[in-house]
Amino acid sequence: MNVFFKKGLLGLSALMLAGTVMADEQANPAPMEHKAGPGMHAMHPMTPEQMKAQMAKHAAQLHDKLKLTAAQEPAWNAFVASMTPPEGQWKPGDMKAKRAEMAKLPAPEMMEKQVEMLKQHQERASARLAALKTFYAVLTPEQQKTFDANAHQFHDRMHAALGRHEMK
Repeated sequence: MNVFFKKGLLGLSALMLAGTVMADEQANPAPMEHKAGPGMHAMHPMTPEQMKAQMAKHAAQLHDKLKLTAAQEPAWNAFVASMTPPEGQWKPGDMKAKRAEMAKLPAPEMMEKQVEMLKQHQERASARLAALKTFYAVLTPEQQKTFDANAHQFHDRMHAALGRHEMK
């Protein structure tokens, strides 16, 4: 056998093995290790009610730090509304049920569902970006600095409140 054929056969074998491992991981996902966020127990993300209360608390803190004027309030309200997940979107146990449902689908249908979810996520993110740009444009340079200094904390807290954890 020539060298190129052997390398090609070896590469194909590696790809097949990787595909088998990935299929096994999708069928039997490893449990996630949760990282505790603000106001969370390490293994229990917040309930939707707790999440709303936490988001409102942090939004109020950022609002106070920015010292917004009455003219800036409409843009602030639109920004905060854009950051709030739609009602009923994050129910405890939803993700587990969705994963079980997805696992039953043939691979092409599963991928179509994933692409559709990504499109929806991108649409919501684009709407949030538009609201952020509108709000950011009405801020003074000093307020923009304050907002920038707090934006990462605000974003991290929202992810923690939504129960999104880092995997180790």
